[in-house]
Amino acid sequence: MYIPVEKGQINIPSSNTNSILFTGYPYNEYSDKYLLNSVCRDFVTDINVLCWPNEASLTVNYLKRRIKSGYFSDYLFDAFPIKNEYLLKNENDFDSEINSFLNIDDNLPSEEIDQESDLEYIHTFKYHGYGIQNEVDAAFKVKCNILNFNDGSFMFLPKRSSVLAQAENSQGGRSIVETDFDDLSIGDKIFKYKKDRSTYREISKNDNKIKECFEKLEIWKDALENIYIDLDKNLDSLEKSLTQTKEKYNLIEGNPIKPSIQRWLFDDEFICPRPHNLKIILLAAKVEENEKKLEELIKAFKEVSSYTIGLSANIKKNISKQLSKMSTNDVLFVDINGNKIPVETRTIASLDKNEIEIDYRNTRKIIC
Repeated sequence: MYIPVEKGQINIPSSNTNSILFTGYPYNEYSDKYLLNSVCRDFVTDINVLCWPNEASLTVNYLKRRIKSGYFSDYLFDAFPIKNEYLLKNENDFDSEINSFLNIDDNLPSEEIDQESDLEYIHTFKYHGYGIQNEVDAAFKVKCNILNFNDGSFMFLPKRSSVLAQAENSQGGRSIVETDFDDLSIGDKIFKYKKDRSTYREISKNDNKIKECFEKLEIWKDALENIYIDLDKNLDSLEKSLTQTKEKYNLIEGNPIKPSIQRWLFDDEFICPRPHNLKIILLAAKVEENEKKLEELIKAFKEVSSYTIGLSANIKKNISKQLSKMSTNDVLFVDINGNKIPVETRTIASLDKNEIEIDYRNTRKIIC
C-alpha cells in the first residue's frame, strides 16, 4: 500500500470530490464525520473503505443507520405529484434502496451486536489512559464531559465545572465568561491559564497584604496534610478522623466526606474550605488557639477571594483586547503587575457529553 506522506496536506472530501478511498474507519469520525459527510452531504460518487472484516461490518451498519434515519414514509401524493413507483413506502423499500448503492459483505454479524457502542469505544480509546489505573487512596476520580478541539487536543471538564470561553451572552453578543458545558457550542473559543495557589502567590508578591493572606491560608492545608501523613495517607482513615472530631465537639455543621477531602488535598486551585469544615480541620490537627486561627483564616480568605475575583476580571479584559489579533490556536500573554501569564486558547470542534471517570489531576487541562 502506498501512503503519500510527502503531500504535506490533509485530504478532506468536499462537494467537488469525485472519488475517495478511506483506509479504514476514519479517525475521529464521531466528531468530524468525514465518511458520513462524504455520503450524505457532499454526495461523493465513488467511495471505498478498506477495512478489516469486523471493522467493515461496524462501518457499514454505522452508515446504514444514519442513511436510513433520513428517510420517511409519509404519503406525499397530495402535495407533490410523485409517481407511485418512485415512492419508498416502508422499511423494506428503505433497505432495498440502501442496498442498491451500499455494498454489504455477506458475512456481516447480526444486528443484535451493539455495534454503535463498539464504534464509540474506538472513538474514545484515546481518553482511556487518563482514567483511574488502580484503586489507590490518592486517586480522585470525577465524571467528565469532553471538549475536543480543532487541532486534535482535548479537555476533560468535570460535570459541575466551567471553562473560560468566548460565548454568546443573553443580548446576542459575545463575551468572555466562565461557561458550563451545556452552554458551549462548536466554534467557541476557550481560554486556559494557571490559577493555582502558587501562581496567585507569585502574582501578588508585591502586595504585602495579599501575600500575607496567602501565607496564612497555608495553615489549614499544612494541618490537613500532616493528619493525612500520620494516617499513612489513607483517605478512609482521614474521613473517619474528621468525622469523629465533628462528633466529639458536637458540631452540627460541616461535612468532611471523602470527595471533599480529596479536593482539599489534591486540587491545586482550591484555596480554602468553608468555615465549618475549616474548624473541624483545625480541631482535628490540634492547632493551638484554633478559634483565633479560624478567625484569621476566614478574614484572609475574604481578602484573597476579593483579590482573585478582581484578577480574573483583569485577565478577561486583557484577553478581550487581544482577541482580534489572535490566531485560531494561539498562546497569548497577559501582563499582570509585571508578571507575564500565558493563556492557551483553542477552538471547539466537538462536544462529547460523557460519563467517563477521569483522575481529577487530568481534568481542566488542554491535552495533546
